Amino acid sequence: MGRTLSPELRRQARAIEFQALKLVQDMMVGGRYRSRFRGQGVQFSEHRQYVHGDDVRHINWTLSARTRDPMVKQFEEERELTIFLVLDISKSTLFGTRNSTILDVIIQLAALLAYAAVHSGDKIGLVMVPGGNKIIMPTKGQKAVHQIICALLSAEQSVGDTGQKLASLERVMRGQRGIVCVLSDFLDTQALQKPLGRLSRAHDCMLVRLMDPRMRNVPPLGWMRFVDPETGVLSWVDTGSSAFQKWHTKFITDWDKDFLKLGQKARTVDIDIGSDPVKAFIKFLQKKVYTRA
Repeated sequence: MGRTLSPELRRQARAIEFQALKLVQDMMVGGRYRSRFRGQGVQFSEHRQYVHGDDVRHINWTLSARTRDPMVKQFEEERELTIFLVLDISKSTLFGTRNSTILDVIIQLAALLAYAAVHSGDKIGLVMVPGGNKIIMPTKGQKAVHQIICALLSAEQSVGDTGQKLASLERVMRGQRGIVCVLSDFLDTQALQKPLGRLSRAHDCMLVRLMDPRMRNVPPLGWMRFVDPETGVLSWVDTGSSAFQKWHTKFITDWDKDFLKLGQKARTVDIDIGSDPVKAFIKFLQKKVYTRA
């Protein structure tokens, strides 16, 4: 259960919305969002009688047998997208610098994409991992952005199953087509393989991995106290030992390898929260063209 927004959180929400709106206005110059996301696919519209010159591949043979007239499927260009944000708000995303945590950046990028969507007349929805069973269904308008930001700021961090949430999202989006954008540190990817594979067959999926540069390099400073963000367990570790440095190197290698494997099912990008993550995210959005037919 999320907590009620305090005056301070309401101030944060307004600040995030203002910043996202300004960035989106710059991003919209030249129709860059529209050309990258909209009108790239086609969807079924209706059936009509076959006329000479129609593509025979579009003939619906079952319907033609029933009506005894050749009937073809008519398609129209997609003008509206449904975008679902799947956002990791688990305790591991509280890692970061004094300036911003991974969670801070997740909220910032989510607001940016949400505003870009509503400014182009698209629908935007939200799934939080964890966050109970609550799913904010896709809607249009600035109110949708405000609802998403407030839900994120008021959410409680806990342990959650991203794979299970993706499976739930698959059921929610059944019968429609859209874009699924997952923002996370992807520290656990095993549970994502199957549900992501099923989602990617019907939807365009984007996986945005956010990381702090300190996650990759732990200096050999001797004994240090570490806290597992998900369980709260405290451990003392000798960071100068060869055993720890060997374990950490393997952990990072496996982390990268597992995320790379997810790239076979979706479009992926790594974003360093320490070096202008908003600029990196916008660059990723602008160069990615959605062409699912």
